[in-house]
Amino acid sequence: MALLIFVWLSSAIWWPKGTNPSTNKTQLAPLTPVEATWVVEQFYHPSVLVQAKTKANRVVNIRAELSGQVLSLPVERGSDVVVGETICGLDPQDRHAANASAEAAVAQAELEYTGALSLKQKGVQSELAIATSRANLEAAKAHHSKTDYQVKKLQMQAPFAGVIEDRPLEIGDYVQAGQICASVVELDPMLITAQISAADITQLRLGQRARFIYSGGVIDSAFITYLAATADMITQTYRVEAKVKNSGGVLRAGIAGTLAAETKAIAAHLIPASVLLLDDSGDTMVKILSDGNQIKNINVQQLGVDENGIWVSGLPERSALITMGQNYVTAGENVLPVFVDPTEKFK
Repeated sequence: MALLIFVWLSSAIWWPKGTNPSTNKTQLAPLTPVEATWVVEQFYHPSVLVQAKTKANRVVNIRAELSGQVLSLPVERGSDVVVGETICGLDPQDRHAANASAEAAVAQAELEYTGALSLKQKGVQSELAIATSRANLEAAKAHHSKTDYQVKKLQMQAPFAGVIEDRPLEIGDYVQAGQICASVVELDPMLITAQISAADITQLRLGQRARFIYSGGVIDSAFITYLAATADMITQTYRVEAKVKNSGGVLRAGIAGTLAAETKAIAAHLIPASVLLLDDSGDTMVKILSDGNQIKNINVQQLGVDENGIWVSGLPERSALITMGQNYVTAGENVLPVFVDPTEKFK
């Protein structure tokens, strides 16, 4: 019995009253270290992105206005042409002679009309004779205009600078009026076309700067030139057109890519993609430090992506963002932060 009492008293000495060994162990546990960096609010221009493709600014089929045999084809298919350059030439046959005869008839009619007016002043010419002379002069002029027009149309010319896309004729072919001699396409400027939703078209305006992103690179000198007023009956989308200079012939018609147009600037934060998490509801969130180095969950909305990271909204103006170790800490937990230079996280 004395031995039992001694043991009981000894326990009071070596294990103080009110001390819980498990509680003491918890209090001595070290704080979880995390890596953090300061991110500050910046202005960000969200972009409207839509699938697009290039298209020739103009396509014209040059058609013969006269019938005749093809005498010359000075420009090959695929060649560049300038305004007014001859593409197809027809055999004139007797058209030059007919035009010269019509020109001479005008000169004769002018002399006859002048003579009739002179006789009228002398009182020896009737009004009927004068009217007849004038009618003959106008008829001669009309006939000369017709023959002169036919001579000019023997040479079919490019209406604008472009490229000969197709030329179905060969020298010696006989063409009828209305038959295609060649197709000319204008590739400078280049047209970029796209179909855009009703929500996105409200963010665009005529003259707005845009970029065309394709497999060959990025062209950032495009401008919005057309916004449709009515939607397509089938797709319920609106046609958008932009133009871009293509003097070097870098772009060809039919290239697929993305048309990107920046909208109004909004306040946002640029953060690394690696810090994004999902909460229990499946919404995007990040973890930041609140007062006392305590973890706080913040839901964010993704606005856009660039080569430096992801733009989001929803963060305080200046936030201590957890960039490493966020998967091992929970909201409300006190941590030991180690701050790093933001430039190190956005490399």
